[in-house]
Amino acid sequence: EETPIRKSRSKKHSNDGDSEGSQNKKAKRQTKKAVKKEEGEHPVSKKVKRTKEEIEEARQLKMKKKEEEEQNRWRWWEEKKYEDGVKWMSLEHNGPYFPPEYQPLPDDVSFYYNGKKVKLSLAAEEVALFFAQMLDHEYTTKQVFRENFFKDWRKEMTAEERSLIQHLEKCDFGELHNLHKAKVEARKNMSKEEKQALKEANQKITDEYGYCLLDRHKERIGNFKIEPPGLFRGRGEHPKQGMLKKRVQPEDVIINCSKDSRIPVPPAGHRWKEVRHDNTVTWLASWTENVQGSIKYIMLNANSKLKGEKDWEKYEVARKLKSCVDDIRDQYLRDLKSKEMVTRQRAVALYFIDKLALRAGNEKEEGETADTVGCCSLRVEHITLHDQLDGNECVVEFDFLGKDSI
Repeated sequence: EETPIRKSRSKKHSNDGDSEGSQNKKAKRQTKKAVKKEEGEHPVSKKVKRTKEEIEEARQLKMKKKEEEEQNRWRWWEEKKYEDGVKWMSLEHNGPYFPPEYQPLPDDVSFYYNGKKVKLSLAAEEVALFFAQMLDHEYTTKQVFRENFFKDWRKEMTAEERSLIQHLEKCDFGELHNLHKAKVEARKNMSKEEKQALKEANQKITDEYGYCLLDRHKERIGNFKIEPPGLFRGRGEHPKQGMLKKRVQPEDVIINCSKDSRIPVPPAGHRWKEVRHDNTVTWLASWTENVQGSIKYIMLNANSKLKGEKDWEKYEVARKLKSCVDDIRDQYLRDLKSKEMVTRQRAVALYFIDKLALRAGNEKEEGETADTVGCCSLRVEHITLHDQLDGNECVVEFDFLGKDSI
């Protein structure tokens, strides 16, 4: 067996040449020390080592704080449950946080069409910037993405801009892209003080919009910020990729709170679409996004009472399933040999869901979302039957895109 070789530094006895070299090194070290001494008139203070008593005191303080937090925690699971369907008795919040309005490009940054400088209207300029920000991304090379973007971009243009800008290939977003890259770099190179100021500003927003009062208890809101406008990406080869996600206005938003609570104040010059007092739902605000027409919700944090109750229900179902899962498995194995085609199909689906942990799968409208499937929506093209494969007989091969295009 080969013995591993361990590298080690050995001290060599110096000859005349070595001694001269060592003297040079020594002189350099002394010079460096002198320079350091000159540079730092005030030496950097070393971290003061804490005594055992101070460490113990800090530990006790931390434990006390943890105990207080535990005592103040809302133990909702120990309280009496509301009647079926009722989620809360009182709900108060400040509404969602809206992203800041678009800031026009600086005068030294321009968009070009067919080699000529073009001053775009604010609405068209903002959408052009969305595309410019993605130029390093593969999406902007996809035909579907480019076509959808150009179609929606033209809707935001003035009549004059539409008559001029006819082809995406003739558009030059270079200066807009460079501006975006410069901003990204500036964020990366922010000073400690700038980062702290930004952190404090974000904390101020969280303190104002990130909490609500649910049944008189302070609860954290999960996604309290309205998503900013941009270009839709979707998952996988989504047919709507590149379409414009429009800016959500307060006039699009429905607020949900209790009747006796203070209604959130909309941004200046705006009003809410509607104010509801529905205590059978768990959302605080909702709106319909324009690309897919789906409803978006502002909900509570995962650690909140309402989310916890939902998880509780799932675990209770799992607890009940544990007592009858063996019977279900026996049943679907018997049903595999049933004379009824529908019964056999159900048995096969249950077998795959159980043994392969496949998602059930549901029907979807064609062309509206990425072509993802589950067990009950698999098609013939997703399955290959092999008499023999890799030394095994009668093999079923699955090849399909599941949820999130995986």
